[in-house]
Amino acid sequence: MGFSSTIYRKPTYTGLHTKFCSFLPLSYKKGMVLSLLNRVYNICSSFQAIHSEIQKLKTILQKNDYPLEFLDCCVYRFLYKIFSPTPAVATVPKRSVFLSLPFTGSHSLRIRTQIQKACSLAFPQIKVHCVFRTTLRLSNFFPFKDRIPEGLRSKVIYNFTCRCCHASYIGETRRHLHTRVCEHMGISNLTGREIAAKHFSAIREHSVTHNHPLSVSDFSILASCKSNFELLLTESLLIAKRKPSLNVNQSSVPLTLFH
Repeated sequence: MGFSSTIYRKPTYTGLHTKFCSFLPLSYKKGMVLSLLNRVYNICSSFQAIHSEIQKLKTILQKNDYPLEFLDCCVYRFLYKIFSPTPAVATVPKRSVFLSLPFTGSHSLRIRTQIQKACSLAFPQIKVHCVFRTTLRLSNFFPFKDRIPEGLRSKVIYNFTCRCCHASYIGETRRHLHTRVCEHMGISNLTGREIAAKHFSAIREHSVTHNHPLSVSDFSILASCKSNFELLLTESLLIAKRKPSLNVNQSSVPLTLFH
């Protein structure tokens, strides 16, 4: 027995795509439809499944204001290109050059055509691709994702400053910052209660010796890193620059280039 495959959509799938009335070049909208058709053709294992998914795709895109004539034209072009391929012509490959232009409507399309014609005459060995961009995006007005709370950020360099004597400490953690802060304070990061088996902490030793209280607000993030080596290197550079008084180790990695 064989198996079949078709398109899977999550239960949270809303069917929302780029609206046909969006202020974008028509080629961008055609490209989106062709990319969805290409996914259907590559994933579906039978022509019956391909036909069924294309009908579903038409229904979804019509709800995004795409005309049926436009969708039928895209489907015809896609299938014709697959089942009636043009013979390849052996030519010297041209070097692709990409140019970013602001999109201002039909005026940008005319400028793109003029640039491509001028470059084809002056530089026949290259092929110019114009990519349009818009300066007004939703992300310019508000973020799409919620900001991660500082206590839940990981792979960070943090700084401690005593509120009583301004003694400072710089450290790094690959776990959540809240977990590392609770270790310094000698409490559980889950319950907030004092734990019996405490790891050594220069911050807690300073607090106990001088009777200076500790608080989560005494900790702040100095930098965020992507790799463990970058984390250790950044910590060493900040320790060398700021010279915190509570740090026992002056660097996590050697900073000397030549001996």
